[in-house]
Amino acid sequence: MNDAQSAYESTMNKLHTGRGKLVSRVESLKKLGVKTTKQINQKLIDRTEDMEELDEGNEDVNANIQSK
Repeated sequence: MNDAQSAYESTMNKLHTGRGKLVSRVESLKKLGVKTTKQINQKLIDRTEDMEELDEGNEDVNANIQSK
């Protein structure tokens, strides 16, 4: 069970928060006009956007702490 949980967390990290953020990269390419034949599940897109907002909020907090 622990192996399954670890694999799930690793996959979610690659999709949403990892260095590559695959979902964000695909959505960016689509905005640039790349045609796709498949759609990413909207729940994955929403989760990635939520994670990015959290990351931006953390960066703001860290910047405020460092400026003090």
